[in-house]
Amino acid sequence: MDKLAAFKAYLIDYKDQKESTLAMNILIMENIVEAIGEFTHDNIEGYILSLKQQDRQASTIKAHISLIHFWGECFGVNDAKTYKFKGKLKQKPYDRAVFSDEESKAFLSLPNPFKEGCKYWKRYEMWGVFWTICTYQACRPGEAVRLRTFPIKGNKSHADFGLNTITFDQKTGLRKMPMARIVRERLLAYIPTIEGEYLFPPLHKSKTPYMLCESWENDFTNRLERLEEQFPGITKRENLDPYSVRATGATRWVKQKKNLKVIQDLMGHKKITTTEKYIKLDLDHLQEEIDDDRLSDEYISSTEALARVEEESQALKKRFTTQLEVVFNISSDKLVVEYKVRK
Repeated sequence: MDKLAAFKAYLIDYKDQKESTLAMNILIMENIVEAIGEFTHDNIEGYILSLKQQDRQASTIKAHISLIHFWGECFGVNDAKTYKFKGKLKQKPYDRAVFSDEESKAFLSLPNPFKEGCKYWKRYEMWGVFWTICTYQACRPGEAVRLRTFPIKGNKSHADFGLNTITFDQKTGLRKMPMARIVRERLLAYIPTIEGEYLFPPLHKSKTPYMLCESWENDFTNRLERLEEQFPGITKRENLDPYSVRATGATRWVKQKKNLKVIQDLMGHKKITTTEKYIKLDLDHLQEEIDDDRLSDEYISSTEALARVEEESQALKKRFTTQLEVVFNISSDKLVVEYKVRK
């Protein structure tokens, strides 16, 4: 048994890793072993510094360090087991770009450029279903790609048409949510065209039964390039990446006036502060809503005016939780109400 096979067995027996996580970690560890060679402290340090120079996210680097620790535990390599990175890993501030409604609609409805019936035509149709799920269920691409037609031990991510739900098996547990109508329609048309249990299998022979991130990243880039003529500059927009599709879906829920707590549950966030950072509130839409909720021009008493302001303020605060601050004062001839979105 080679070392990677022994390491895989160790992760299964002692770390109780799920099938989907296990497959990805073995691929990552294969790259780590190739890059590091002998697991000495200096070699490990050089590898971690190279990840930092590549501007990799702090969470990604920490995941690699954890795998190195597991490797040390598995094979009794003390330098790997006890390694600690003493430098600082700066977490990038969250600043995800989102699609406008028009851009999102165009992104999901791009015509298939291939001849109908060929394998590339089928592949392109598959991507349309994939991005529809990411948008309307506001899920991560990595969650959507692991969806199956039924749950199994180690991966309970699946679509249930009887209950009309989609379940995502994530690190913090299972997240079951209602299936959007458009997602149901597209899946019902798509599933009869695939073979196997996974909804999004790899095009070529792979070590995992589903697509890897390079696949969806490439398709996302290709779609943006096709949208460039319709939306000039979209390919160069800062912070627009595959995860923007999830953020776009969450922003759509905000526009639909869903409570932030509901959105937190739908997105599977432990803390509501995570949801607040993730969602891009559409300030123009919020301004329109505030304008619509202002007091009418009809004459009312100051007492009634204050009561109405208080009522609408409480409603808006409940909808947007801590992100809305309401300040008002009244003089002899006018009522001034200010709505401020906290950053």
